[in-house]
Amino acid sequence: MFLPLTAALLHATAYTLYALQVLANDSVPNPATWSIWAVLAVVNAVTFSKGAKSFLKAAQFITGSVTATVVWLITLHVGKFAPIGTLEYWVIGVCAASPLVWWLLGKATYANILIGIILIVSFIPTVRRILDGTATEQPLPWFIWTLAFACTSINIYVHRHDEHEISWKYMMFLPVSMVFAHLLVGILA
Repeated sequence: MFLPLTAALLHATAYTLYALQVLANDSVPNPATWSIWAVLAVVNAVTFSKGAKSFLKAAQFITGSVTATVVWLITLHVGKFAPIGTLEYWVIGVCAASPLVWWLLGKATYANILIGIILIVSFIPTVRRILDGTATEQPLPWFIWTLAFACTSINIYVHRHDEHEISWKYMMFLPVSMVFAHLLVGILA
C-alpha cells in the first residue's frame, strides 16, 4: 500500500508544481504533448486499473488523470501553450489510436501498451523544444514524476505473482518507459 500511495502523492506534487510554474510563466507547455497527456491519462487510468485489477495499484494513474487534466485546463485558460507545429499534429493523430485499439480488440492490456508507446512519442515535441532552446521547463517536477513512476514500477514488480493480475511484464512497460522519458526531460531541462 505504501508504494502506490507514495507514487500518487509524488504524482500530484509534480503536477501541482508544474501548474504553479505555468502560472508563474516559468514553464510553457507544448500543446500536443499536454493535450495527449490529459486525454491519455484518463484512458490509462481506466486500462491500467482493469489490467492490474486494482485501484490501489493504479492510484498514481488515477491521480494523474485528474491532475493532468487540471494542468491542461489551467494552461488552456491562461493561454500559456507554445505554438503547435506539424510534428505536434502528427502526435495528436497517433494518440487517437489507443482507444480505438481497445475498442477493436477488447483488451485493456493492448491499449495500455499502445498508450505507453504513444506517451513515449508524445515526449518528442517537448524534448525537441528543449534541445533547440525554445522550451522553458524546470527540472524539479520532471524528477518527481520520475520517482513516482519508479515507485509504481517497483510496486508492480513486488506484486508480480498476484494471481488475478495479467502478466506483470505488460504492466511494467508504461511505468518503466515513463521513468526514462521523465528523467530525460528533467536532465535536459
